[in-house]
Amino acid sequence: MGVFPDVEVRGTFDYVLCLSVLHHSLSKKDFWKVLLMEEFTNELAILRRQLKRLRSLTADKGKCILEIPYEYDDPGVERKAVDFKILTAELNTAGFASSRCLGAWDYNPEHRVFKDRIIYVAEAG
Repeated sequence: MGVFPDVEVRGTFDYVLCLSVLHHSLSKKDFWKVLLMEEFTNELAILRRQLKRLRSLTADKGKCILEIPYEYDDPGVERKAVDFKILTAELNTAGFASSRCLGAWDYNPEHRVFKDRIIYVAEAG
C-alpha cells in the first residue's frame, strides 16, 4: 500500500483505489475542464502520466477504482457540458482494456450543488 503517486510503490495489485486524489496534482482543480479545454494541455499531460502510472500498478485482469470530483462554477450550465465518457477514453488510452463510469456518489448534500463525485472502474487486460 502507498500514497499515489509514490514512486516507491512496487509491484502490481489486483485492486487499486484512487479516491479523490488525481485532481490534487493539477493546478486547475476543475477536473472535467482539464479534460475538455485546450488551455489546460499541460495539466492534461500530467493527468495522462498519472493514469499510465495507475495502469502500471494494476495487475493484468485487475481493477482500478477511481473517484473524481467534478467541480462547477455554474452547475446549471456546466453539468450539461460534461461528458463523462471523456475520462473513460483517457483510461483506455492509458492502457486499461476497458473502463466505464459508474455514476455519481451521493456523498454530502451541502456540496452537491457545486460538485459531483464520479466513480469509474478501469479494468486491466
